[in-house]
Amino acid sequence: MKLVTFDDGQRIGVGRVADDGVTVLDLGGVFGRRTLLEVIEEWDRLEPVTAAAGDLPVVPAPRLLAPIPQPRRNLFAIGKNYRDHVREFGRSGYDSPDRSEDIPTAPVVFSKATTTVTGPFDDIDPHPGVTSELDYEVELAVIIGRGGRGIRREQALDHVWGYTIANDVTARDLQRDHKQWLLGKSLDTFAPMGPWAVTADEVGDPTALVVSSTVNGEPR
Repeated sequence: MKLVTFDDGQRIGVGRVADDGVTVLDLGGVFGRRTLLEVIEEWDRLEPVTAAAGDLPVVPAPRLLAPIPQPRRNLFAIGKNYRDHVREFGRSGYDSPDRSEDIPTAPVVFSKATTTVTGPFDDIDPHPGVTSELDYEVELAVIIGRGGRGIRREQALDHVWGYTIANDVTARDLQRDHKQWLLGKSLDTFAPMGPWAVTADEVGDPTALVVSSTVNGEPR
């Protein structure tokens, strides 16, 4: 199931993407005023109702926002998460502190502030007074549904509600100069997200997914 957060000019609501991949159906009659984040928290109860809902009204000309416009906590991300990127980044001069091309032996974890999140089609603020070296990276974003800690590896995917796409925008000069990642990753609008969130059951095996990015139609 593909769910979105939309603005129709009168309110912000949660919708379902129709089978044509374009039309947005209004789930206000099912979810009331709940945000998608609140829907995810009640998913065990709401999913059967959502799946059975028929004759949903179409949202005319919706503006799609990030599926979760205001996360409750920072986005957690894994740096150096594929081999070519590790080598490229190690040679770039932006890495800190070791500027190494070696594959990490443990995940490199950083976070992005909640205020980085913006809509999938919104402009990114380049912050020209703060940075002059912007970069971008397409990422598969994992949406956690059921919380926990000390989770065993074989049980990890049981806690995943679904997935979306994020653009990890970075001010590389801030990352280099401050010798840490938080500032360069966390300027406002530095995490465009969406356009929709896809439930884990529809995705299946996430390792079979392919993500890609283009700039003015050119693959990057």
